[in-house]
Amino acid sequence: MRWVGPTLKIFFRPALGSLRCEMLDIDDPLSLGGYGDDFGRRRGAPRSRAAPKVPVSILCGFLGAGKTTMVQHVLKNREGLKVGVVVNDVAEVNIDSEVLRFEDADGIVGLQNGCACCSGRADLFARLEELVESTGITKLEKGWDRLVVECSGVAEPESIAAELEDRAKTGDQLMKRLFLAGIICVIDASCFWEMYNSGDQGDQDRKPLSSLLVSQLESADTVVINKTDLVSSEELSKVSKLLKALSPNARQFESIRGQLPLRTLLPAEPIDMEMPAYVPTLANRHSAAVRSVGMSTAHVAHASGHGHSHEGAEGDCSECAAPLGAARHERFGISSFVYRQDRWFHPERLAALIRRLPVTAANISFDKASDPVQDQLFAGVLRSKGFVRTCDSDQSFYWSHAGRRVEVFPTATSAKSQEVVFIGTGLDQAAISAALDACVATDAECAKL
Repeated sequence: MRWVGPTLKIFFRPALGSLRCEMLDIDDPLSLGGYGDDFGRRRGAPRSRAAPKVPVSILCGFLGAGKTTMVQHVLKNREGLKVGVVVNDVAEVNIDSEVLRFEDADGIVGLQNGCACCSGRADLFARLEELVESTGITKLEKGWDRLVVECSGVAEPESIAAELEDRAKTGDQLMKRLFLAGIICVIDASCFWEMYNSGDQGDQDRKPLSSLLVSQLESADTVVINKTDLVSSEELSKVSKLLKALSPNARQFESIRGQLPLRTLLPAEPIDMEMPAYVPTLANRHSAAVRSVGMSTAHVAHASGHGHSHEGAEGDCSECAAPLGAARHERFGISSFVYRQDRWFHPERLAALIRRLPVTAANISFDKASDPVQDQLFAGVLRSKGFVRTCDSDQSFYWSHAGRRVEVFPTATSAKSQEVVFIGTGLDQAAISAALDACVATDAECAKL
């Protein structure tokens, strides 16, 4: 947020879509009050309203991505701002918070023996309250300008965002002092591609690695590709394009040892305004992906509503017949499309098709077989997700394929039609769409199920 003459520009959190850039004409900006600690007050005038809410940013990313090194850089280069940090580690001893205890920190509290997004969530908010109510250990006589929650490498930030939203709705006192400014995901450029496509399937106590990476990445409004000095320009381009396809609305930066200017990484300022939290739910993340595909290509719809006309073509559609492929992209170019269908799928045929994805494990709630049968149809698919319906159930199902694993499970989101996003390299849209069309149930089949 910045004053320019008589105009207030609000420009933070642009990637989330919950607050768009606007220009507000104001004759006397100082009459509003509440920008930082002293901005907004006439010299010598008493404060007329409560202190501004402090922006809180969630920092996530897999183990070893460079989150702690990034926080170290932020605290050593605060640009005159007062910054507090809550550090989470699932280990019994919080090593990261010990690493960050150096003289020029404003305020650091540790959270250990529990992950901030699940077993340690109550402790997280207690530590946040402890920090925001304190003056910190700095000599800066001012309120907090930024707060950062550094999550453990296995945390899923969506649940933390949801908790912040719920607390705001119930009038929690803590939420009168802060607001969620954004979610930052740090990626290790040197190993992300291999980790994402690994055959790790997780177990009963741990989600598959690809699912965790996607959960962190797709929840973020800022993605930092770290350790870029460890990869070639070609490898960096490949990873960058995949990340952009997986998290299309996010700002994307590149860094070495997490070195980015503080105001670039954390642009939101303290503000006297009610800020609705953006919670990256499955529905929100899916909608963002669909919008991104719609902006990147006009050829996004199939089945009952094609994105182009068939009039006068006598059923011959050369546009559909030609695969959308590598000819229009660089070697590691990533393309995407959305499949849509108004009619319900036959559960057995759909399950059989899903098992043809390039996966090593399939968990489909309406399928007993679940053994993958790979073929070339989905060879280039790196990510597919969306909502589907089968004619034997009143429920909607969420289709989530990432890396080498696919899951299809019931969801509370009520889908009125089929809508699945496919992301990958050299995708044969026509063939994939035709295979999905073949899974649509007839009226007679639906009547029997």
